[in-house]
Amino acid sequence: MDGNIVVSMSAAATAIATVIYTIGTFLLWRSSKKALDATNDAVKLNFLIAVHQIRASTLDATIRRVKSLLLTRVLGRIRA
Repeated sequence: MDGNIVVSMSAAATAIATVIYTIGTFLLWRSSKKALDATNDAVKLNFLIAVHQIRASTLDATIRRVKSLLLTRVLGRIRA
């Protein structure tokens, strides 16, 4: 009879360990998924910021060129 108790306790311990291992695996998967989602969001945000900065710098350069061209034309007319 004592042998059956040991086998039953061993099976119960294995079942409990399996449940704990499964819960740990699920929690690891969930935290990894959240970290991946956060990383993807950060990459998208950095991309949008970079695109905005490129557009803003291109716009600033264009505005400076137009101002310079207009100023050159105005000064050319004044001198003539």
